[in-house]
Amino acid sequence: MEWCGMSTSRHLFLRGAWRWLLCLLCAVVVLSGGACGRGGAAPGTGAGDAGSTASSSSSGKLAASLKDYIVNVNNRVQGEASISDSEKQILARSAKNGKVSAADYQSAWNDFSNCIVDRGYSAPVLHKFPNGMYQLAGENTTGGTQEQMGRLGSDVSDCMLKYVSDVDSVYQVQIGNPGLLSDSEEALVDCFHKTGMVPASYTKEQWLKEQAASQKASSPTSSYSVDMKDPQIRGCLATYGYGFLDGTDPTETVWYPFQK
Repeated sequence: MEWCGMSTSRHLFLRGAWRWLLCLLCAVVVLSGGACGRGGAAPGTGAGDAGSTASSSSSGKLAASLKDYIVNVNNRVQGEASISDSEKQILARSAKNGKVSAADYQSAWNDFSNCIVDRGYSAPVLHKFPNGMYQLAGENTTGGTQEQMGRLGSDVSDCMLKYVSDVDSVYQVQIGNPGLLSDSEEALVDCFHKTGMVPASYTKEQWLKEQAASQKASSPTSSYSVDMKDPQIRGCLATYGYGFLDGTDPTETVWYPFQK
């Protein structure tokens, strides 16, 4: 069985809208190593990274306000031919209103799903977490040829970029980083705290230490004091571009793109 070319073991990887750019070209390291991500990005560059869209200020903030952040993203995308009119319209409305509405966020993901189906695949399976974030489920590509898997990666990347990636990046910040912290690891741990699933004493340094330890552990999840399967924790991870895939768990929901 293969899930995007990965063996069935536990994985924490950079999942979000940008993961598909390299997904089929590099191996995902077991539970949090240098994952397939945006241009080889290091773990922790998810929501606060919306990258080139808004630069960090000297105060350690992504922008002075969420509205300013969205305006920066909107100004960048309006001239890009690779982005659909529907996503541009959502971002223009969001820049005016100061936030992305839940309805617009869902609409962007619906457009992505329709794009995938129109290209001949089964309907994508999306996880929805308690904080409202959506994330594409891990994919099982059993039966697909190398050519088909290459085309799948290209098609998913294209549909993401056209319809949802920038809206998703903004929503990640809006939901998971309301303080607009430029230190995404610090913001992620703050999100953990707000779920009530980790003690107030849990720090960014502890998170990074557990990530490093997981790469050497025989059972990767044993290195984490955070419950990596908890829906609230996974929701926090989703706001930073991380996805959690447990290939040994028969209850894990996956997407079979080649089966209709």
